[in-house]
Amino acid sequence: MSMISERGMGSTTGRLSFTVLFFVVLLSGYHRWVEAQHCVWYGQCGESEKVPGKKYNCNYTGPPVPLKTEGYELLTELCPGYNYGDRSLCCDVDQLNTLKESLQLPLQFLSRCPSCFYNLMNLFCELTCSPHQSQFMNATEFKGENVTEVQYYIGQTFTNAMYNACQDVQAPSTNVKALSLLCGKDAQDCNATNWIQYMFSIDNGQTPFPIVPIFSDVGVHGYTPMNNKTYACTEGLEDGSGPCSCQDCTAACGPKPVPPPLPPPWTILGMDAMSVIMWLSYMAFLLIFVGALVVAWCCRSRTITSEYGPILDSNNPLSLNSDVPNQENGSCYETLGERFKNLLRTFFSSWGSFCIRHPSVVLLGSLILVTACSGGLIFMRITTDPVELWSSPESQARQEKNYFDERFGPFFRTTQLIITTPINDTFIYSPYFGGSDVPFKAILFKDILHQ
Repeated sequence: MSMISERGMGSTTGRLSFTVLFFVVLLSGYHRWVEAQHCVWYGQCGESEKVPGKKYNCNYTGPPVPLKTEGYELLTELCPGYNYGDRSLCCDVDQLNTLKESLQLPLQFLSRCPSCFYNLMNLFCELTCSPHQSQFMNATEFKGENVTEVQYYIGQTFTNAMYNACQDVQAPSTNVKALSLLCGKDAQDCNATNWIQYMFSIDNGQTPFPIVPIFSDVGVHGYTPMNNKTYACTEGLEDGSGPCSCQDCTAACGPKPVPPPLPPPWTILGMDAMSVIMWLSYMAFLLIFVGALVVAWCCRSRTITSEYGPILDSNNPLSLNSDVPNQENGSCYETLGERFKNLLRTFFSSWGSFCIRHPSVVLLGSLILVTACSGGLIFMRITTDPVELWSSPESQARQEKNYFDERFGPFFRTTQLIITTPINDTFIYSPYFGGSDVPFKAILFKDILHQ
């Protein structure tokens, strides 16, 4: 009896311990779930020391705060996925305005591909305003009430999908890929992770505090990486935007057309047909030509006894042995031709005799004639200005240009210059989102005088 009682008490104690342990685990999970619903920051506080002009976000670990009415339009424009319910978020209107300003230049480059820009906006909207920030964000450094560093857990699947949607987007103004301007390095050296690392680094001159991205598809240290839905560049968005163009998305171009197979070669007796036809045609022509020459020679040899017959025959009026040398039997054209040749012979004989007898007169006269004919060169003006060549001084376009130059200064033509520098120890302002690399690449538009 005592053994049975002890066994029963042991079993009861074990069940009680298991029940207590189960509730402890459940409560800890619930506590972690409740804790994951709070914010990491809310609002903007002090100015960044590392990037002047930018502000830190304020440390805040409370629940999301309903957005004010004046921020509804911004929320619809930037993060439409949160535009529902009471719009409780971890950001205020000032943070939304800062987000919009920061995304102006990426918008110029990446908005050509709607799905690419949507994925990028998703990344920054979750970072800035998500009501579940503490699920994938961890504030690691503070300075007073300012958050000076955070860790951002991002799904590797999301990262790769965002990069794949944007890697072929072109920047027509610079004739390079957009990632060459947003990644801090050439597009061929840019990948999914170092692109995001560069955008979140303070070295780019735009990010006010370090944001350390941690890429993983599984939970890390109790944090669930942000792995929202993405759109490929071949997909359209739910708002009706179509897929990216072939120029900005290689996958949208489809397979390359396969050229039709070449027709089988045309041959005659195993040789190229055109070569055979050309050789046969040439041989036929050669046979006909030689045959015609042989027939003509045979006929001529029968009808003409001697080629010198007309000359030696004294009865022929054109013969050298003719008894009447002045007798002519030529046509009118032959007579005129003979007279013209005699006239030319007489004229040039006289001119040659004159030049020989008076060489100084001929040379001096020639010099005077050449000088008189070349005198117009002193009035010649060489024009190299394209404006003078393309438009008349009295044209309307020319008059409008002169009016502009007189009142606003000479007209300038915009030319693009790409400048690089090896300087590593100075702050460099970058005009595009994401800042500048070291050595950096910046786009500078300089006015150069129209030549």
